Amino acid sequence: MKTKGRHSNSSYSHYASSSFENTYSQEDALLSGSKQSTRKRPQFPGAVPVNSTDIQTLLHQTKQENPANAVLGKPSTCQCRHGFPQAFSLDPVPFSQNRLISGLLKLTCPLLVQRIDTLEDDGFMEQINLKLEEEALTTQHEKRSGSLLADFINHSHKIHSSSRKALLLSSTDSFGSTDLSPYQIVEQKLGKRGAQYFMDAGVAGANPSTGKPDVKCLHAWMADYLFRTPTDEVIACSERDVSKSGVTNDHPMGELIKDALLNRGVDITGTDNCYQICSGLTSISTSQNGSVSVPTPRNKQLKRRIRATERRRRLHKVRQSEL
Repeated sequence: MKTKGRHSNSSYSHYASSSFENTYSQEDALLSGSKQSTRKRPQFPGAVPVNSTDIQTLLHQTKQENPANAVLGKPSTCQCRHGFPQAFSLDPVPFSQNRLISGLLKLTCPLLVQRIDTLEDDGFMEQINLKLEEEALTTQHEKRSGSLLADFINHSHKIHSSSRKALLLSSTDSFGSTDLSPYQIVEQKLGKRGAQYFMDAGVAGANPSTGKPDVKCLHAWMADYLFRTPTDEVIACSERDVSKSGVTNDHPMGELIKDALLNRGVDITGTDNCYQICSGLTSISTSQNGSVSVPTPRNKQLKRRIRATERRRRLHKVRQSEL
């Protein structure tokens, strides 16, 4: 399936460049002062390296420093109408950070993150997994090969696993006074068996060893779509530093999510005013398509809902005791 309406990497618009001219800040220091930025690491399929402007954009979009310290690349093709990167590829073992990152991609576009949050809350991910289970039962009963969607998901898991292995095993970097390689850091933290699971993990850290297609996070799949479906002209452009292995013109998972968003009136290229967040002008943008703000991470959202539920339960008990 051919992707349409894409802009080449050169069309990352003036919003993503002129807004930050002659600026030097914490974001530039993160890029220029960290060994993370100077290491030559393999790029995720369809990715190009980031620059200081991209680091600024990521921080505006997420208000999170950890991803900025781990970022490696951005999609070679820009979908955003304002020219901002909507996703980034990450180092699974960021330099100078005492943590591991299981997912290789991070969706950062505030509009897409929030609208996909709603899709997940409404059970769209469960619908996809249920569809996969039903198709698996059908193919098993009829003794034929699996569905195209299931095959694509399994193949995508393999691409993420091989990309992670390339990042961990091809590097000669040492970490601090320990002189440990990235893979040795993983093994030290997780043990040999845990390190193997970490290496084999698929999209969003999913475990593909079960042989069962697993959709774990719609955000990660949307990021995968943005990276792995560059336009033909970008793929063919030899002077660009684009990792071509693993790119595709047919991404059924991404198309499913994209269609679900379009059915809800969400244009993945953005709204008229959403650039205000990515450029750092504001944390909330309002248009006729609804408001967009810097997203709260899902784990924090869950903790907030749990606390709110506990408060309501305590209040209910108090009221019951007063009756």
